[in-house]
Amino acid sequence: MKHVATAFLGISPALASEARQATLELYRCLLKASRKLPEPHQRQFVNATIRERFRFHRHETSRSQVLKRLSEGNKAYILLNEAQNNSQFLERIDTLARGKAGPLRHVIHKLDKRASAAMDIRSRTSRKRDPGHPIQAPAQVLQLARISIPKPYTPPRRKPKFTRRKPYQVAIKARDAAQSVFMRVRGWRQPARTSMMIKARVKKLQQWMDEVHRCQNLIDIVRKEKMFYANLKVPEDLREYGK
Repeated sequence: MKHVATAFLGISPALASEARQATLELYRCLLKASRKLPEPHQRQFVNATIRERFRFHRHETSRSQVLKRLSEGNKAYILLNEAQNNSQFLERIDTLARGKAGPLRHVIHKLDKRASAAMDIRSRTSRKRDPGHPIQAPAQVLQLARISIPKPYTPPRRKPKFTRRKPYQVAIKARDAAQSVFMRVRGWRQPARTSMMIKARVKKLQQWMDEVHRCQNLIDIVRKEKMFYANLKVPEDLREYGK
């Protein structure tokens, strides 16, 4: 806490001593409030978080940052005292302590990946070519890595994002280049997959139209040749070949 007090030494030694005493008093009050939580895992998590946060910011020498951290600590102290009578705050603390959210969740996922890697120590290429024959790590390797029971890793499922439409975003009928009718939402950002589907369909229709124009040109050439032979009163080539 001496480093926190040095932020106010430039003003007066008395103010620096007062800031140090306020920081220590806040630290003791937070630890005391954490002991009032009902569950042991909640008390352990909050206690460890308080100690870690104070150790992390103990080298802070900026006055504005020190005052900001003290203000945050006072708010946390109020929340801890209200958590005993507020089920919402208590549920949030329990969620963080059980690793369902926050930094503990990230740590649990990293440990799950590490434990799942011990189930198959082959290279990634080997696992892709022959996934049905894994090679588990030996017992001495598990002991050195401090892995008790290897288990498969299942990545967390992400909830699909749902965005409410705004009042002006209504469904309308639109037409593409081939005059085909399809539904669109006004003011809605078109997904990339839909854009690629429309692009592929337009490209295919353009290929069909090019082929139709080519066939029509061939028919026109044949028709003009017939008119030319008729004006010259010359029999057609097909009749000559048929003889």
